[in-house]
Amino acid sequence: MKLLIFYHSMDEHGGAPKVYARMASYWADVCGYDVTMLVHYGSTNSTYDISPKVKIKSAMPTVEKPNRYVRSLLSPILLKELYREIKREKPDIVILNNAPYYALTFGATVCMARKVPFVIWNHDGFFMRSTPMYKIARKLFFPKANAVILLTNGDKDHLGHLNSNTHIIKNPADDIDLVAERTLANNNIALFVGRFVPQKSLSNLLHAWKKAALAGWKLQLVGDGIERTMLEELAATLGITDSVVFLGERTDTATFYRNASFFVMSSKHEGLPVVCIEALAHGLPLVLYDAPYWAAELVDDNKNGFLAECGDTSTLAAAMQKMASSHEMRVQFSAHSLQKVTAFAIDEVSNRWEEIFKQVKTSSMRT
Repeated sequence: MKLLIFYHSMDEHGGAPKVYARMASYWADVCGYDVTMLVHYGSTNSTYDISPKVKIKSAMPTVEKPNRYVRSLLSPILLKELYREIKREKPDIVILNNAPYYALTFGATVCMARKVPFVIWNHDGFFMRSTPMYKIARKLFFPKANAVILLTNGDKDHLGHLNSNTHIIKNPADDIDLVAERTLANNNIALFVGRFVPQKSLSNLLHAWKKAALAGWKLQLVGDGIERTMLEELAATLGITDSVVFLGERTDTATFYRNASFFVMSSKHEGLPVVCIEALAHGLPLVLYDAPYWAAELVDDNKNGFLAECGDTSTLAAAMQKMASSHEMRVQFSAHSLQKVTAFAIDEVSNRWEEIFKQVKTSSMRT
């Protein structure tokens, strides 16, 4: 099986590039597939560990992290380079990321012109902000795909009508530790891991932390991004700098998961956050905004965590207070998290993909 994956960049932080690195490596190392990744711009390096068997090529290797206007201006280069790569590699299936609009448009157009089966892998939740151009591209090209992969049933309710061959496949966790005797840390640490960007609503989290007033507790924030300075200033304004720790980007995130007492996330919009899946894999209870549709996929309310009213800092504060109130309760929640994460095991995820690949190859041979 030859796979060609078309994605914007592997040389950056985020859940999606981590998922691509995990799945591409699994397909190459475990399944024995010939896997090529064509990234839109930047280097052929990967921020996350990736198998040396995976070939990474760049359509625009000299262009480093361009803004969206530059990306749009240079986007026609992608059309030419993808056409060349498909002609050179002759893949059995092409996997297209769902965005941005020009990549979806060019990817689908080239695949249809070359008569190569393609699968659209949608990493965003339905309610995440989309440009008008992307909405048009989605409406035009989702129906043309041989299959569409979504992350949640709620997203399928909104987008499933665009393609009858739409499937739900979760993001994988390849570091699942199902040790029954695992001991949840009792270090009075609430943990967030992720990018400091508006999507994460971290200002809400800081306001909620102020309201929660958890004596003896620390909120650790692992990550970085455009909002870091603003968030540090907000923490100072709220008078919570003694209990809020900004740790920056870290490669040893597993250490922080192991030392935390629970995980908290205040995003109002997500696809299916990899950091939450990793938190489950480390047996952490979760406190999340009850945002559509990702949160309910991760938390069974009052069993492995709490769901707070989306956007409301008071209920988020109350959920953190309740989680912090009892180590015994957190230990019970931890056991449920470890049970729940089995659905995200990478071999289970790959088996679902394998079914799609076989179906797509079979149907394309008939046409």
